[in-house]
Amino acid sequence: MVVAARDAEGSLEAAARSALAAGDVVQVVLVDDASTDGTLAVARGMAERDPRVEVVARPVRAGPSQARDDGLVGAVGTRVCVLDADDVLLDGGIAALGDALDAAPAAVCAVGRFRAVDAQGDPADVGAWADDQLRGVVRRDGRIVADGHGLSPEALVTRLVSPPPGAWLADAATVRALGGFDVTVPRSEDLELLVRLAFAGEVVVVDREVLAYRRHASQRSAAVTRRRVGRAGALLAMLRAAPSPAAARRLARGMAAYHLELFVSRRGATSVRVRAMGARNLLAALVLRAGGPLVAALPRRLPAPLLATPRSAVD
Repeated sequence: MVVAARDAEGSLEAAARSALAAGDVVQVVLVDDASTDGTLAVARGMAERDPRVEVVARPVRAGPSQARDDGLVGAVGTRVCVLDADDVLLDGGIAALGDALDAAPAAVCAVGRFRAVDAQGDPADVGAWADDQLRGVVRRDGRIVADGHGLSPEALVTRLVSPPPGAWLADAATVRALGGFDVTVPRSEDLELLVRLAFAGEVVVVDREVLAYRRHASQRSAAVTRRRVGRAGALLAMLRAAPSPAAARRLARGMAAYHLELFVSRRGATSVRVRAMGARNLLAALVLRAGGPLVAALPRRLPAPLLATPRSAVD
């Protein structure tokens, strides 16, 4: 279990305790990304009280992807979950994910549903997001249809929704071999890694809530403009990581389908702003369909495997 934290003194302990309470968890790596509050003190206090807790203290802020990767390289065990410091695992969730992996020998990752909550822990409305997250669907001839391969790479980008990484349980060796989270991807880095995992093996679904996912104004995903710009970079990284030109073209088709669906839903809106958003979606779909084959012709790009533990930063 890896928990990366930045200025999370008020929520880190609850997140870590939910991990420690999960069955078969042998280690929880708490990575402090150069926090300016008492996060590191909270982490060290938990390590003093429980031998399963290990603390990695980054001296310089590097962002969530690097912090998670620092935890991944030192994680023990054959499977790993990466939990955000403001989320909480639900009782039985990790066990359910583990059972799903046990039942599917070709699987490299199991994903479950999340329960959205606000800063106080009360239910939060995220629209269709929570319902759509485990739908293995693609767009064909203008219709959304079930993908026979479930949560395939194309299905993941057709909807561009996935559970947060705290709702995943993945094969640790595969995650490290793929390079973990790509530190060059500024947003949607979790979806980008999940797509690479789906290329590497089967991603299976557990149709139950395994995570309480906290929504609040200060989280990175609330910064809409940065998220959109960062997601464009994530989509390009996904295309570059596809194992073949044909796979990259299928990904581009799925990405274009996502934007086409938004265009269709927005073109008749009464709001000029919403119609303008739809026009941008149409442009994005055209660029993706035309540019996908061009990106597919570029050399494949993958992050370097995670091989060495940053021991100098470990308490």
